Amino acid sequence: MKRIRPLLFAAVASVAILAAAAFTPAARADIVTDWNLIALEASAADAPQTSWRVLAITHGAIFDALNSIAPTYKPFVLTVPASPGASQSAAAAAAAHGVLSALYPAQKARLDGALKSSLANVPEGAARDDGIALAHLDSGAASLVFSGDTGPNDELWAIVNRIPSLKVLIVETAFSNKERQLAEVSKHLCPSMLAEELAKLDLDPEVWITHLKPGEIELTMQEIEDGSRRHRPRMLQNGQVFEF
Repeated sequence: MKRIRPLLFAAVASVAILAAAAFTPAARADIVTDWNLIALEASAADAPQTSWRVLAITHGAIFDALNSIAPTYKPFVLTVPASPGASQSAAAAAAAHGVLSALYPAQKARLDGALKSSLANVPEGAARDDGIALAHLDSGAASLVFSGDTGPNDELWAIVNRIPSLKVLIVETAFSNKERQLAEVSKHLCPSMLAEELAKLDLDPEVWITHLKPGEIELTMQEIEDGSRRHRPRMLQNGQVFEF
């Protein structure tokens, strides 16, 4: 049985990079810095504020993967049950690759090549396999998918629909419908956009909403409930635990 505790994501690039660096004696420093450069290259065409957010998400994912292997700090988003012997270098590379592949599906071939290069420096075996596995939360009986700080993404739903064991989907909805234009520009979702995205979901998991804008939580949740009745989305609570 896995116990997964998602927390509301909050990080800025500088904090996330420093946090990931705290683990670099075990996860070779060049793995983290390499993926920092890869993230910068992937987001090079974006506005500076978008690139900073991509860095924050990437390093937050690296940090949580490493912290899951050697629990030391409060996680940014979640803690994944992990083998103590899992390779931190493999986990860091796989976590960064997972984030960037989801954010930039058109660059997947290049990102796959970067992951292959990173893993070439990690000895084959159970430790490497266990580290890579941290990028996909699957207890063997059920799976959890977390998508945060992202807008419409057909590639995401194509991948999610291939996970028959999906039990829990956590997705952001940052703005109310009156701020749809802002949501589109900033690559977030509003309730009407969420409904459009969930229409691409063929499965029927529990749907939990995160990253709600303070001051508009009740309005946004009401709009979500009115527009996405099939999936019955609910608001994710800080400290909530999922067991399966």
